Amino acid sequence: NWALAGLVALLLIGAAPAGLALGRSYFDVRLRQSPYSATITRLQGEPVKGALLLNSHTVYDWFYPYLRRDYRLAMLDDYTPPGDSVERRTLALLNGIAAQTDVLWIYDADAAVTTPAEEVLTAWLAKYQMAHIQDIDGGRLYLFILK
Repeated sequence: NWALAGLVALLLIGAAPAGLALGRSYFDVRLRQSPYSATITRLQGEPVKGALLLNSHTVYDWFYPYLRRDYRLAMLDDYTPPGDSVERRTLALLNGIAAQTDVLWIYDADAAVTTPAEEVLTAWLAKYQMAHIQDIDGGRLYLFILK
């Protein structure tokens, strides 16, 4: 009976590190499979953190597991409930981001297309300094300083 209890305890103690290693391995494989792996890796190694604004739900789904701890992720979209406007919702989102951080990263998944929310974003960004721009993973990565 004591041998069985010892074996069960040993298995339980060994399961925690094995589970952690399995989890890390899963996320490493998923990152290598991601169409945005270069961008995710770039942002993970970036010393300048802040908010990260995305304009695609697919990109958001790929970025979230890897960047959620280091960045405040936000979604730019054209959804508008009845009685509201894209401009008001977008400005509220952007002003909220600016109130919480001095650094705004933007990943535009398709720079060739400009949505109504992106038009509002472009006008809002005119008063801020762009510190970086890079074409990467089929999209465009921007860094703005919001001081």
